Amino acid sequence: MIRVPCYIAAPYWSPDPLIRSWNVARACALARLAAVSNRAAITVHPGIAPTFGTTETPETRALGLAVDETLVELVARTVLGELWILETDAGDLTPGVARELRAWNRARGRFAGRRGTWADYRQAFRGAGLEDLWKALERPPTAEDLAAWAAQLGGVAP
Repeated sequence: MIRVPCYIAAPYWSPDPLIRSWNVARACALARLAAVSNRAAITVHPGIAPTFGTTETPETRALGLAVDETLVELVARTVLGELWILETDAGDLTPGVARELRAWNRARGRFAGRRGTWADYRQAFRGAGLEDLWKALERPPTAEDLAAWAAQLGGVAP
């Protein structure tokens, strides 16, 4: 079975590493939803830090966004390609996601896919049997969450 190519555009950067981890987890959760929905999801989030480092500089940001734009355009140019956009919880696009959307529009000229906040995606997660995953990422993690994770992992925090 051929799956529909699907690029996941979601927030990434935050000066708080805990929020960055949460953003990565949400992007990966959307990729999982896409996979169980017959899509071949592409999300760059898990590879950003290992590939481009954890300290953002103008050079690393430009390189990372150039790679992102190329991947977005490749998916946009496929016949069935989709772009799934995760807005901020306030309903806005981050600068990186807005840039990915512009790359999509340059390559395709029209939007194809999904767009919404985390709350907007809840029904889709529920329908796919992934509501527990959605709930786990509904709110940003706290220091208490880190302590609970560390206790579950034998004292080692993620």
